[in-house]
Amino acid sequence: MSTRASIRPRRIAASLALTFLACSSAFAGNAHTFATPEAEKFVRNMLAEADAGKTIRLNGQTLMQAYKSSETAADKKYKSKTLLVETAVDLVSRDMFGALVVYLKSGSFMPIAARFDKKVTLVEGMESDNGLVKIRQLPAEEAAALLKRGQTIHLVCKGDGYNLGSPGLELCNMVSL
Repeated sequence: MSTRASIRPRRIAASLALTFLACSSAFAGNAHTFATPEAEKFVRNMLAEADAGKTIRLNGQTLMQAYKSSETAADKKYKSKTLLVETAVDLVSRDMFGALVVYLKSGSFMPIAARFDKKVTLVEGMESDNGLVKIRQLPAEEAAALLKRGQTIHLVCKGDGYNLGSPGLELCNMVSL
């Protein structure tokens, strides 16, 4: 086995570990206070589901790379699964049918297209170091109106496969600002 071949898996493992730590630190809850017991319960349940493997944590670049490497393997791993995706907002727009779409940075030319569910749980304060964490339910239109280009967010969505050169997310029902 060549040196190059043995270094590559270590780099991939290190990259995945950094991604996991980045997602974990944003949602650790240690430096946060919660506005209500319901907010704390919601965040802790979300983390417990991710820790139990019911929700897959990843970032936009990891999702895009998986689909670029093998659409079939990525579909098996992510399609129709619940995903907790960390990425930055690229654009909030409408598709050609008038449906609301949040385009997310993917580390590639093509963004990830995310479609919100009718109601979205908005988690505010998790993305700051010492925020007061509040949750509230909003219609998708109102939640999307709060997003800004370049803003780092976390979304909980179902994987929707790969269409037109881009991974898709559907039924996004939680967004953290």
